[in-house]
Amino acid sequence: MKNRLKITALILALLCAASLFSACSYPGSEETETDPATASPTETEKRRDPVRIHAYDPDNVIRAKAYLEEAPGGDLGGMDIFISGPSAGMLSPDGATYISKEISDRNRAVEEKLNVRLDFSEAAASEMLADAAASVASGMYYTDVMTVPLGNVGAFFAYGCLSNLESMPYLDLSAPYFNGRSVTALSPGNWCLGFISDAYPVLRETPALFYNRAIEGDDPGMLERAAKDGTLTWDLVFASAETNISLLGDGAFTFSVGNPAATLPQTVFLSGTGRVITTAPPVPTVAFAAEWLAPSSAVTSKISGSSPAKDEGAELFKNGKVAYRIEYVKNAAAMNGETTEFGVVPLPKITAEGEYRALVSPYCPVFTVIAGTQNSEEISLVLTALSAASYGVIPEHFVDEIIVTEMRDDKSGDMLDLISKTAEFDLSSAISGASVPVGETVNYIGQAVSGAGGDFAALASAANAALADLFG
Repeated sequence: MKNRLKITALILALLCAASLFSACSYPGSEETETDPATASPTETEKRRDPVRIHAYDPDNVIRAKAYLEEAPGGDLGGMDIFISGPSAGMLSPDGATYISKEISDRNRAVEEKLNVRLDFSEAAASEMLADAAASVASGMYYTDVMTVPLGNVGAFFAYGCLSNLESMPYLDLSAPYFNGRSVTALSPGNWCLGFISDAYPVLRETPALFYNRAIEGDDPGMLERAAKDGTLTWDLVFASAETNISLLGDGAFTFSVGNPAATLPQTVFLSGTGRVITTAPPVPTVAFAAEWLAPSSAVTSKISGSSPAKDEGAELFKNGKVAYRIEYVKNAAAMNGETTEFGVVPLPKITAEGEYRALVSPYCPVFTVIAGTQNSEEISLVLTALSAASYGVIPEHFVDEIIVTEMRDDKSGDMLDLISKTAEFDLSSAISGASVPVGETVNYIGQAVSGAGGDFAALASAANAALADLFG
C-alpha cells in the first residue's frame, strides 16, 4: 500500500494525540464504554407481564433459508473459523437473551451447510489491534474474522491489519443481507474495509428519539404518526415541547442526550444533509461545504440549550422530568422507570424532504478480515452464509428482544422496525479518531455552533490530503 511505512509511523504518533479529539469527535471503542442495557432488571421489572406484539414479515424466514441454500458452499472438513471482537457475544448464543434461540439456530445452520465450527471469543479493541499488528508483522496466525468497533477501523487499516474485502472470493457485498450503507461508507477508493450485515442487529447501535408520552398532551400517538408519514422533523418536536412541556411540571428539561453526546452535531448533520466524507472513486473527500452547517447547527444549539448542564439524563427521564432523550436503542433499559410511559421514534429530519438517517454508534462492530489471511476462501463462505441465514430473522427478533426485556411497550414495534432502517454509516466515523486532519474537519461540524471552527477551507484541504495519502 502507498506510503505504508510512512503512514504507520505517523499513526503511531497520531494515536497518542487522538484523545484530544475524543470528546468532540468519534470516541475510540474500548471496554470502558458505558452500556446501561447490560444492567440487571429490577424486581419490579421482573414482575411485569411480558409484552410481545410485533408484526413479522412471514417471508423473511423463507427468504433466509433460500439465501442460505443459494449461498456458495462446500465441505470445509470440520475446520474451526475463529471470530474475535468486543461484541462477539452478540453473535454467539448465551442462553440468557430472548434472541439466543434464533442465534443458535442460525449458527447451527451455517455449521451444517459448510461442515465448519464457529468459535467466538471476546477481546477488547486495543488488545485486538496489538495482536493483529504483531500477527501481520510476523506472519503468524491470529484469527479469521474480527468484529472491529467502527471507531477503531481506521487504526486497524493504518497499521496494515485489514484485508481488502473487495478481493475476497465468494463475497458478493451487493447481496440484500449485507448492509449496503455500511459497504458504501467503508469502501474508499478500491478498498472495502468492512461491513455490517443482518448477522448483527444494527438497530442495537442506532440512536433514536425516546419521548415521555405525556408530552403528546391531548394528541397521543402524534409523533408516531408523523414518523410513519415522513413528516417527523426537529421543528415539529420543538413545537410539541414548547406547547406541552408544562405537562411535566416545574423544572422539566426538553432534552437530555445519552451516549450520542460526543457525536450529536455529526448525527444531526447527517439527519438533514449528505455525507461527512464521500467514498466515491477515485479517493474519498470531505463531502460538505461550510455553509451547509447552519440548519444542523441551529438544531444542535437548541438541543444543547434545553438540556441539563450536568447530564443526569436517564434518571431525569425515568422520573418524568425530560420530554425527549436521544439515546442508542441498546440503552433503552436505562430509561425504564416506574413513573414514565415512554415511546420511541426515529431521529427527526431537519426538513420533511429526504429520508430518516441516524449515525450509528462508534462502538458498532464491523466485520473485517485480518490482512494476509490464508483462509480467504473459507472465510468468504462463512461470512456469506452467516449473513444469508440471518436475513430479516435476526433483526426482527432483536426488535422483540428490546420490547420484551427493555421497553415493555407494545406500541413500539413498528417504530423499532423503522428505526433500524435509519442506521447510517460514514467513513469519518472510522477514520477521524486515527487522523488529526480528518478529526479536525469532523470537529468543525460541532464547533460551527460557536464559530470556533477555524478556517474550514484549510481544514478540508488538510483532511483531503490525508485521505488521499491513506487511500490514494
